[in-house]
Amino acid sequence: MPKSQSRSKSKSPAVLTESGLHAGWAAPAFLEAGFTLQSCPLVNMPARLASGQFNAVVFGRFYLPRKTKQEAEAFTKELLKAVKDFLAAGGGVFMATSSEQTAKTLYSSVEAEILPLQIEQSDALVTEKSEANAYSTAVEEPFNDGVSGFWFPMSKGSATAARPVRGNPSTGWHTIAATAESSRTKPLEQVGYGLPGDDIPGYDSCVPLIAGRDFSAGRVAVCGIPGGFHLFSPPNYPSARKFLVGGCDGKPSDFRRLLINIVRWLAEPSMASGKLGGAQTDPNVLQPQAPRYPDDPPVHWAARDFPPDIKPRIGLIGARTAYSGGKGTVADYVARAKAPDTTSSFFSKASPKSQRRTGKRFEPTAKPLPMINSLPCPGLPYATSSGARSSSTAMRSNSPSRICSPKTAQCSPVAQTAPAATTASNTFICRIWQAR
Repeated sequence: MPKSQSRSKSKSPAVLTESGLHAGWAAPAFLEAGFTLQSCPLVNMPARLASGQFNAVVFGRFYLPRKTKQEAEAFTKELLKAVKDFLAAGGGVFMATSSEQTAKTLYSSVEAEILPLQIEQSDALVTEKSEANAYSTAVEEPFNDGVSGFWFPMSKGSATAARPVRGNPSTGWHTIAATAESSRTKPLEQVGYGLPGDDIPGYDSCVPLIAGRDFSAGRVAVCGIPGGFHLFSPPNYPSARKFLVGGCDGKPSDFRRLLINIVRWLAEPSMASGKLGGAQTDPNVLQPQAPRYPDDPPVHWAARDFPPDIKPRIGLIGARTAYSGGKGTVADYVARAKAPDTTSSFFSKASPKSQRRTGKRFEPTAKPLPMINSLPCPGLPYATSSGARSSSTAMRSNSPSRICSPKTAQCSPVAQTAPAATTASNTFICRIWQAR
């Protein structure tokens, strides 16, 4: 456990938060604890961090509206550089879990990950309908100052609840707060398309929920509880008040005090050096915050150039005969697929047994269908940082000869570009390309 450094008394820690910090349950508590606060949209974070006026930054939403994929990727690179420069200057960074790609990139940059595992706890548990909240007293020093225990969302039905945080101890990661001793992890029961979660190594007790480390000249902390359940909750969300202060079953929660202790610890290096800080509180942080969209520029339609019209494609999608709840016969669909104007076909095919595909390359799990000039290609499963899993069909290829042998019409192994994933289900998706 790293030792707490002495803090300069010449100024208050200045904290920058992403827009949306709760104006009633979070912002006043930070001000009363001696912090100065400002907030801004995520897109303005790089410029604010570069100003040198803040000792710590708090991310909780990673909200980036009105961006194309390319624009979001470019901004993520800009934000990543700004965060690294901020840490190199001695700043502190707090990140709550999110499924956004920007968040996952930041986790990776500090060598941390949010595990897609479900947390179970047998005691200190309150269940309400499809939700389950759990209580823990496992908080390490010096973060336990004024903290008797805290409540956290163990299960939220279909919503993402708390997830374990993992960082390599050899790189300095240490647990700040964990679940109770009676807790453990297990694979997610159901994620995208009803697929079960990956069976990856987890924990048998005291699951890490918040972890921290010294990084460069600064410090970083990662929280496995989504920000929408605490600091960045909607204005009137009773569950967030339970986790921050109210608690459950007559037992209060000191989670808000825990978060304040963490942010103070994050600010200590730059407070001691005096290189950062000095920002004053923006009074607007005490007002409910809502997204403010910029005005769209006027569009002069007469001066706009439009691409040429795309030739419509005709495809056979999800064919089901009268024998399986659909219409028509097999012969009808074969005739339709062989028609000259049919450009592509999509089918779902049941797998006889669970298939595991990890790491190297994924291989076809279906035999070629009896169709002229076509070949099957399995869907590629992928997972988000929050544990949601889906199955993506392969993209259309204008040169199927590169992945299909003309003699055998069998798929060759296709490079897996997504992170290693495991398929453990009774269903996978096949897409059929017309060979050209």
